[in-house]
Amino acid sequence: MDVDKWDYLLRDCLHAGLGHGSATIDLERFMHFCRPAPHPRAEYDDVMFGTRTVADDPDKPSYSWHLSFRDTELENVLRTFGLRQHLHQKLYQHKTASAISCMVLDMLEFIEPVLQFRSLSLKALEGNDSGDLVRFLQLHDHILWDVYNRSFHTPTGPASESLEQARSLVDRILRRQLYSYVDSVFEVHSRESKTPSRRSSVSEHHHASTLRSGMGIREPLISEPLPPDCRIVGRLSFDQPLDTAGAILEEVFARLPENSPIKDKRELLIEKASFSSNSTPHAPEFYFYTRTGKTFIYDEP
Repeated sequence: MDVDKWDYLLRDCLHAGLGHGSATIDLERFMHFCRPAPHPRAEYDDVMFGTRTVADDPDKPSYSWHLSFRDTELENVLRTFGLRQHLHQKLYQHKTASAISCMVLDMLEFIEPVLQFRSLSLKALEGNDSGDLVRFLQLHDHILWDVYNRSFHTPTGPASESLEQARSLVDRILRRQLYSYVDSVFEVHSRESKTPSRRSSVSEHHHASTLRSGMGIREPLISEPLPPDCRIVGRLSFDQPLDTAGAILEEVFARLPENSPIKDKRELLIEKASFSSNSTPHAPEFYFYTRTGKTFIYDEP
């Protein structure tokens, strides 16, 4: 629990049309009944990490300071974290919001060779050239509109084809011609299992999934059922490689039939959405998209 959390919960509820959030979070009671309180470090380490470190390092303080509340504020605290989870499910990690986020990232990749904002940040930090500082100021929240209106200075000369590709992505966002959502899979972490096992996120009876887009049903791209290892990422140990999303994408692309209209793996996209509350991780979910807007039908086992 922290002040930053209170700030973005109330702000995002307001701008997302979900109310002010004040009906859920009573900030005045939080501020009145909160106190900094010391907690024994050994107890804290044991709860958070499963280890006790005081004996290993006797120079460490025997306590750790935390923001604490009176027991009467338990319901208020629970409502706060409940609102946070609700916003993650309905806003931050919604499949449509994730699609727009992926499109913005692709747009930034298109303009990187022109604006060179990665190296520009380092040059602006050095402050040797005033021109670098001017270009650095272009990296603000309105950069999407600058790309769309072509109203920024390009250090490498005239606008290139990549800038037009970036502008077309912004235009698609404004027209809501978003990356087409295909499906989702989930990942479950386990401290017990060292060997990944697979578990379906849907019922295992045979049925057909019809995927839609603005133009209706497309010709099937996957003519056979997706294998469990491709459809679902099951119980995984904590030492599992981090490139799970890439492995799933490779498997999906490898199983496309020869007559598939998708010939380039870059037309497919997978986005990982995860939610955790302090020391309690939730199962990550992976969203599949097609950049071209083409969709397909497949039969699940």
